[in-house]
Amino acid sequence: MLSDASRDRPNRSIVTALVLSVVAAAVPSGRLFAAAPAVRVLLVVPPGAELAGVDRARKAVPVSQAALLVAESDRVRVKGGLEVLVDLPLASAPSADLVVLLAGEPGSAEEAFLLERKKTARAVLLPPGSPLAERLRGTAGGALILVGGSDAIPAVLEAIGASAGAESPAPRPTPAAAASPRAISATPAATPTRGAGRVFDRYFSSSPATPTPTPR
Repeated sequence: MLSDASRDRPNRSIVTALVLSVVAAAVPSGRLFAAAPAVRVLLVVPPGAELAGVDRARKAVPVSQAALLVAESDRVRVKGGLEVLVDLPLASAPSADLVVLLAGEPGSAEEAFLLERKKTARAVLLPPGSPLAERLRGTAGGALILVGGSDAIPAVLEAIGASAGAESPAPRPTPAAAASPRAISATPAATPTRGAGRVFDRYFSSSPATPTPTPR
């Protein structure tokens, strides 16, 4: 004979299926999990970077903005004999508005990545004295090439955010009178007909009416 637990197992399965179906019907499938915020900043960590510089760059990104550490591979060796585990390798990095190259010893992989991201990003921030500034200038892409420290990240984000809003201003509402200037004079003034003038002359003329001769 079946035990009580074995007999209750089908009932529990039915109840679980009913609960899941009710949740799926009440909550859209795309809202079961909170959507991750779009990445706004990519921090490129080259070999030979300073750990303190990586930390300063991360703290310079506003809390409201999503940022990722990226490098040629999953981990990059920095000064002091340490390795930093980054969020993603360069090949898997998503699109972002701002790409920041930290101070260090960038190689061909970082240069190729910046050349490609100049076509899609809004701005590329390079460390002072970087030789990549001259190499990126004049290449294909519309991103701004900026030179400065990581402390300039908030100002750059604010600037490119303001310029993005200025490119597509909201259309101003047009007053109804200005939209159709002919609305006032669209209907022509009524012109009295000749018949109406004859009726007026017949009954309200100051001169006496001329009698009509009687035919003989």
